[in-house]
Amino acid sequence: MSSLSPLKAALPWAHLSACLSACVALGTLLGSMGCAEPEEGGGTLYVYDQGSASVLAFKALDTLHAAAKDGKKVPEADRVLKSRLLDGLTLAWGGLAVDDLQNRLYLVSEGGKVIVITQPGTRNGTLSERAELTSFTLGGATASDRSRTVFGQASVDPANNILYVLENDQAGKAARIWRVANPGKVAHGATLERQGHTLSSPDEKWGIGVAAGTGHTFYALFGSGPDLADHANKALTGPRLREGQDTAFPGNAQNHPVRTLIGDATRLHPSLRYGALAFDSAHHTVYALVPPVPDDDASSTRILAFGAGQFHGHHDQAPQRTLPGVPGNLRILAQSPTSEWLLGAAFTPASGIRPGQGRGTSTLYLWKTPGEDQPPVKLANLPGATEIRGMAVATK
Repeated sequence: MSSLSPLKAALPWAHLSACLSACVALGTLLGSMGCAEPEEGGGTLYVYDQGSASVLAFKALDTLHAAAKDGKKVPEADRVLKSRLLDGLTLAWGGLAVDDLQNRLYLVSEGGKVIVITQPGTRNGTLSERAELTSFTLGGATASDRSRTVFGQASVDPANNILYVLENDQAGKAARIWRVANPGKVAHGATLERQGHTLSSPDEKWGIGVAAGTGHTFYALFGSGPDLADHANKALTGPRLREGQDTAFPGNAQNHPVRTLIGDATRLHPSLRYGALAFDSAHHTVYALVPPVPDDDASSTRILAFGAGQFHGHHDQAPQRTLPGVPGNLRILAQSPTSEWLLGAAFTPASGIRPGQGRGTSTLYLWKTPGEDQPPVKLANLPGATEIRGMAVATK
């Protein structure tokens, strides 16, 4: 017979119950941060097709990947989302983003119009304005003001309910990052002014890409910007990959790089004029698409992988690795929020690239586990698509 008192005998069970409760709470928190287990079937793939002005929804990314890999017939989209608000709208390159926590799908046009689709996982066919989707506009109060700029990649921080959007002037000589809190609650038809909704980033140029991180961080890639200086006061110029916090990019009075990767070792070439970013929250990795150097062959296209910790060290660091087999005509990237899936879409470039130029194709590239350094699977003709300009992956 045990000599333990009833109270002492109950203690281990109480402790176990408390541990189980803590584990459940921790699992919920990690899930909200994008660290959940990979979704069954790979999750739902959303693709914006410019040719049909519609969103194509494929319910199982794994199925598309397997068909493309094995040379089998790729299934048609399970759902097609349309609206009169999409007619005549040119989606910004990479201007599609999904928020699983708030249950919203965001589409950002080149002109700064934001379409918000509520409960996208249940929508199909022609959507009802206000009831199923709303819209608002980023930029100045007049159309002429907005006509001088071109919007680009969009990214969502679901844990903090923040939408980030890249904007350039038409010549790429000025760039800014929009930060819209609670974007799903912006009034239908509203126009947001730049003041209070854009970051303080001094004189950045050639905005290339933006990606939300974790813990109120975000990442932005610029082709050039104000001169910086190393600790020996040597001038640092050219492209830079920056980590921001909350509403700004950190800086200091000496103009030294802070949370900024810049220099020859980064492999960000000086003529960088377009590209994209993606963030893998499970492995805290930033993927940067760097297109070919002008007058070079397409084999110089790269996807560079930087660890988030590198932004807290020396400014001139090499990427942790470079993905193999990157296609030369890649234009945009998208990362699944809860698994390793990395997606890319091809385009036909225009001569004399400026922000927004070029034409999409029907070709997708799929990396199921980019961390294993395998080349992507090519899906040459996505059913229903003629000109892909945005992709996003939802958990269901």
